[in-house]
Amino acid sequence: MADVALVVAVAVLGLAACAAVMPGAAPGKAPGGKAVHATPAPQYYSSAPFIPRPWSVLDTTYFVDVVAHVKLKSVRSEVQRDGELYRPEIWYEFEALEYLKGSGSNTIWGLVYVGHSAQSEEAARELAARYVQLIDPLHTGEAIVFMEESFQSLPSTRQKDHYYLGMFYIDWHSDPGGTHPFESYSLAGYRHWLPLASSDDGVSGAGEEAQFMLRHPNGNYAGYYPEDWSNAPEEVLDAAGSPGLSVIGLSELRYIAKNEQGLSEQTIYPASVERRVGMAAQNLTAEVVGDGIVLRWDVNASPSALGGVKGYRVFRQSSVEGNPDFAAMGSVESELVKLEDAAPAGARMSYVDRAGVSPGATYIYRVWTLEEDVYVFGEYGAEALVAIVAAEGATAVGGVVPPKVNSW
Repeated sequence: MADVALVVAVAVLGLAACAAVMPGAAPGKAPGGKAVHATPAPQYYSSAPFIPRPWSVLDTTYFVDVVAHVKLKSVRSEVQRDGELYRPEIWYEFEALEYLKGSGSNTIWGLVYVGHSAQSEEAARELAARYVQLIDPLHTGEAIVFMEESFQSLPSTRQKDHYYLGMFYIDWHSDPGGTHPFESYSLAGYRHWLPLASSDDGVSGAGEEAQFMLRHPNGNYAGYYPEDWSNAPEEVLDAAGSPGLSVIGLSELRYIAKNEQGLSEQTIYPASVERRVGMAAQNLTAEVVGDGIVLRWDVNASPSALGGVKGYRVFRQSSVEGNPDFAAMGSVESELVKLEDAAPAGARMSYVDRAGVSPGATYIYRVWTLEEDVYVFGEYGAEALVAIVAAEGATAVGGVVPPKVNSW
């Protein structure tokens, strides 16, 4: 897997490596004499070609060699000779509490590449000390780290139990002065370091499962996180008011690491569409009974050996023109309203809508599947639709709409 992940790392290195061939700078300063700021303001470079963009937890797990639950023991800087120049490195020493993927010793090191070089060893050490000051305050205590076995620009990673964690990245496209380097592996970048989120003292308690952060308080430099993506249309997301996922539990990380192959195969477009269609509300019908409309559907209890249905989210729209053909509704539908979250209670489910149903009006019901594997696939599965005119004794049969799937 190291070779596969290296392709991505080398692409990112394309701009960062420019630092190695730039004129030597004074200690603690970028080329040109500008100070390297210790607390750069959040910046978003969504249009920059090589900005580190976060992947899903599944993709990150799949493409790295080691996923470990660790506790930080120390951090120090090292200096390596790089031709006629000297280049600093940052070394994190970890106590390995558990290996979710891969194996190793009880003590391991995560190494960080630094693009800036200096003309003397002394200047490089002072520059390294400056970079240590740039380390995110979140990088302490316990964490989940995603690392690769080696990195060609870091010969130190060839040592036993020394792994490539990431680099101090400079976006020369948006930061030509190189004054705002940041950790590509942080929550603001690739997310190869998930800090502990379950306690204030940096150590998880024995009484509850450890939770790890998925979002940086200042956001991601790319301007988004994969958990924000969904195959559901914006109107559904707006009506549901679903907040972005912010943490992930240790048991879920174990599950992803254990099943990474099968889960990754399910994210391939044809398999993902088939899986989600199978998870949708099956045989959805609507029937007018008294002053309400009864929705009924079947639950496909085991659409896959991995994951499943957590529940269903029911929405309603009314047709402005009274057209019951939901496939041709387009812009004539009214605002979408969330009605209910229904957990599976058996193979056959029902929901009764009495929320101001008007006789003679046409209603479109949209039933979206809520998936168990929200950290892998996103919150929503496929959608089932049915439209009905609110007339005594009226019935209608709906169908499943295949989802649009993001390949992330």
